Amino acid sequence: MSPQTDAPSGPHEEVALRVSGMTCTSCALRIERSLDKLPTVDADVNFATGKAEVRFDPAVVDLAEILRAVRRSGYDATVALSSDASPRFHWWAIALAALVAAGAMVAPPTQLARDVELVATLVVLATAGRPFFVAAWNAARHRSVTMDTLVALGAGVAMTASAIVTVAGLQHEPTYFDAAAMIVAFIGIGKLLEERWTRRARAGLDALEELSRRTLARIDDDGSLHEVPLGELEAHDRVLVRPGDIVPADARVLDGDAAVDGALRTGRRDLRRVGPGDEVLGGDAVVGSSLTIELDAPARLGLVVELARLVEVAQHRRARLATLADRVSARFVPAVIAVAVVVAFVRLAIGAPVAIALSSAIAVVVVACPCAMGLATPIAFLVASTRAAARGIVLEHPDALEHATSIDTVVLDRTGTITEADLVAHWPERVALSERRLVAALAARSRHPVSRALSRVEGDPANASGDGNDPEPVVEHVVETPGVGVTGRVDGHEIAIGSPASVGATGVDPAASERAVFVRIDDQSPIVIELAERTREGTAATVAALHRLGARVILATGDSRPTLADEAREFGIDDVAIGLDPTAKVALVTKLRADGHHVAMVGDGTNDAAALATSDLGIALGGGTHLAQANADAVLLGDDIAMVPTVLDLARRTVRTIRQNLGWALGYNVIAIPAAAAGLLSPMVAAALMAMSSLVVVGNALRLDVRESAGASGTTEVR
Repeated sequence: MSPQTDAPSGPHEEVALRVSGMTCTSCALRIERSLDKLPTVDADVNFATGKAEVRFDPAVVDLAEILRAVRRSGYDATVALSSDASPRFHWWAIALAALVAAGAMVAPPTQLARDVELVATLVVLATAGRPFFVAAWNAARHRSVTMDTLVALGAGVAMTASAIVTVAGLQHEPTYFDAAAMIVAFIGIGKLLEERWTRRARAGLDALEELSRRTLARIDDDGSLHEVPLGELEAHDRVLVRPGDIVPADARVLDGDAAVDGALRTGRRDLRRVGPGDEVLGGDAVVGSSLTIELDAPARLGLVVELARLVEVAQHRRARLATLADRVSARFVPAVIAVAVVVAFVRLAIGAPVAIALSSAIAVVVVACPCAMGLATPIAFLVASTRAAARGIVLEHPDALEHATSIDTVVLDRTGTITEADLVAHWPERVALSERRLVAALAARSRHPVSRALSRVEGDPANASGDGNDPEPVVEHVVETPGVGVTGRVDGHEIAIGSPASVGATGVDPAASERAVFVRIDDQSPIVIELAERTREGTAATVAALHRLGARVILATGDSRPTLADEAREFGIDDVAIGLDPTAKVALVTKLRADGHHVAMVGDGTNDAAALATSDLGIALGGGTHLAQANADAVLLGDDIAMVPTVLDLARRTVRTIRQNLGWALGYNVIAIPAAAAGLLSPMVAAALMAMSSLVVVGNALRLDVRESAGASGTTEVR
């Protein structure tokens, strides 16, 4: 991707293009260079996904010119509306090539047989071989060469030499019709499987894209329903979500009673019942019956659209290993052609027959495989990022995968990271359940975190609504004063929730009031309700998993309570840094890195953003702030810190797979090309080996899967 230095400062647009006709990473590089020559255009073309992400200033260059630039490069491009590109290779054509090759191998060396072979092989090259020759011609027009150039040269030279021998009637000279057809057959089979496996690798992303393009029924002011594309829904729109629909963004239920499943956010089945007044979250799937909801934010900022965008952007960012492989591939093909020419001349110089020299040169051209090197990184990252997204992990930067392999220190933020956002209310035993329900009914009218804690009544299956048979409490005259509390009448009882002063409590220890809320019911004495934070499930197991990966764990928090050290020890955390403001967190990470450590930072808030950006690997929780996520290399959509060791493990295995692929591709070419040059490989064997080399790379990448860190679930309250 080449930055534009002469781009004006006008507003830029981004468009995704579906590019057809690419056969290797060299094709992607050529398209990228052509697009980057246009003023204000910044393009990133991904061979593995078959897409181009283009950013441009519409006041300077229009979309039509961008599409023409792609087509001038010899490829076709359309605005990406469908996730499934048409296949370039077809089984019937490959089967025909294999049949002709087999027939040519057993045909008698008569003139009639050779005439039939000539016609049949021409048909094969015009059908099964057409994609290779078209791509090679397009590359030649732009003074470049690709893997298709090697295939077209190998099959074309074999065909041309055989045609000359046949037309001239040279009965004693060998022909290579079988080799020409078999080259196309073997490599075509490899391309068919490669296309199928690549589509399989990106199936998860395609599902996300399809999800983000769905329509939902918007309820207009007159009550009529209009199907609207999900991305066009705005804040405060009323929407009917039917069973099977996905809630596009955080919203409030206006009408209906249904179950929702948060599996898209958490990576596991997470059913809960919701009704009028309840909150539903972006990504929740509606189960059972329909709901009418009011959106809190535009759908384009919601989880569904954002997840598809994040994964797509992540898969178009090129890692350093991929860039290196692209550079090697771009220089590889000319070098192979040069070696083939030298081999032919050397063999002729030492007295070898023309047929032998030609066979060795063809084998060299055909056996070489730059595609294996070009696919090594993008296909591995494609598989890893798509499968990680299905588990609620978005990998934003391929370079972060390389960084994660050497992480030896993990810094955990405390509030909102190892503790949940919701507080837990501890009522005195003397307070009756009926009184707790009255307070909960009033608290449910407020969105303050303390009110949310009071609205959940432990031991009440109806959660502030009685046992299901009791009538709903009548709540009226609700007044909420920021920084003070909330008051109101519930079933005729005057209730106040808030600070000591707001409920008339006197003689309260200021330190104690920081961890408590005060409630007054009618003229009763004020009730002191202690508040506690709830540690996220599996925190201790997560720390243990990080230790097994060889990482030291440090808790970094702005809290200054002296009891935090004991709390950290309960979870197996190695060190604690307390009283840290955002600048101090950055200083901590910077010092650790200066001391030679490779640091991963895990956080959720705006105050963690700078530390996330400073670390080697920033991991943000999906429920955190946008600023934190923007500065992270990975986002955990389910707010599940148990996925932190999963990220490290997946990254290590992905980079190991990439290195295996690069090692295989390099080793294959180092052995195969000299073997072909020495005359040890026939053109047919060379074609089979070349096809196999790409399939090994793709198949190895498909072995990647997301393994969840093992650990017991549990909830611990921190007061």
